Amino acid sequence: MADPGRSPSRGRRPGREGRNRVRNGKPHGALRRGPGRQRRRGRQRSDRPIHYLKHETADPAAELEAGEWDRRQQLLLRDALDQLDERSREIVASRWLNEEKLTLHQLADRYNVSAERIRQLEKNAMDKLRSRLLVAM
Repeated sequence: MADPGRSPSRGRRPGREGRNRVRNGKPHGALRRGPGRQRRRGRQRSDRPIHYLKHETADPAAELEAGEWDRRQQLLLRDALDQLDERSREIVASRWLNEEKLTLHQLADRYNVSAERIRQLEKNAMDKLRSRLLVAM
């Protein structure tokens, strides 16, 4: 015998028969997957070996040339830095090349000069580096 507060169809309340199947005109399962997302069978496209074994833009000659260019640029920069005086080299390295960058005031305290003088030394050193690198290219 059926319970008086329940409908005979699988224990649901009356008036809710079609409510879970369609919501806002879309099947209920589609709402859980989100807009534009569908179920996929098997592996996803990016998991296939073809996508990680071969690269369309990988050109060994171009990669070799880029690596050689980078090494040449590093050698030129190192040579140009070696031609600077020690104080200018340390200022440029402290302001541009080191992981922990120092401020003008920190360098001014180290060398017992003003921050403006450090800025001038840095500018002159950068101009020398730039001109030597342009000549070398």
